[in-house]
Amino acid sequence: MTNLLNQIEKIIRTNPQNTYRHNIPVMIRNIEKYMELASHEVWEIIQDYLIGIHSLSDLCEMKTGSLGYPNVEEFIAILEYATTDIRIIRFEEEGKTLEAYVKMLMLSKDQVTVLGLSIAGTLSACRSIHALMYSKNEFTITNYFTGESKTYKTNRAYRRDEEIHNKVCHTFLLPRLSLVQDYNEACMEADANKRSHPDKIIISRTDNIEELAGQFIAQKIQSTKNKRMG
Repeated sequence: MTNLLNQIEKIIRTNPQNTYRHNIPVMIRNIEKYMELASHEVWEIIQDYLIGIHSLSDLCEMKTGSLGYPNVEEFIAILEYATTDIRIIRFEEEGKTLEAYVKMLMLSKDQVTVLGLSIAGTLSACRSIHALMYSKNEFTITNYFTGESKTYKTNRAYRRDEEIHNKVCHTFLLPRLSLVQDYNEACMEADANKRSHPDKIIISRTDNIEELAGQFIAQKIQSTKNKRMG
C-alpha cells in the first residue's frame, strides 16, 4: 500500500496545474483513509483530486464504468490503473489530431530516433500514422495519465505489419534492417558506395535473442572470409 501511495503522490506532483499541490500531504492522507474504509463522505472530499490530468471520479468511470463511489477493492484497482504506463502517439495534421495507443517502442542509441513501433487504434488512424511516419520528421508520445509528453524522431525506414481484431487495428512498424531482404539490399548498396554495412536489428518472438545475434555474427564473419578468399 505504501508503494502505491508513493506512486500516486509522484503522479499528483507531475501536474503543475493541480490546485491541490500545496495540500498534497492532506490529499495522500485522505486517499489512504479511503483505501482503509470506503465511505460516501470521504469520496465527496477526494473525488475531484487530480491524479495527473484526470480526477479520481473520472478515473473511477474509466475503470469501473460507474459514476458511483467505489468500494475499497475497486478504489485500489483504480489507483493501480492510474499508475499504468499507457502512452498515446499523437500527430497533428491539417487541423486534425490522429492518436493511437503505443504498445511497444524501439529506440536507437540516442533514445530519440524510433527504429520500430507497435500501435493499436482505429484502422484509419493506424494507417494514417504509418503514412505520417514518412512525411513527418517528429511526433509526440504522451503518457495518458500524467499528460507528460516527449518528442521523437522518425527514421522513415519501416515495414508495416497489420492485424485487425474486433475492430481494433494492431499495427507493427518493423525496422527495415530487421528483415533479411531489406538488410541485404542495404549491405549491397553500402558495398557499391564503399561504405560500412549498417547495423543489423535483431528481433525475436522468444527469449533466444542472444542465440540469433550469435548466428548473425558467425554468418557475417564467414561471409567476410569468403569474400577475402574470392
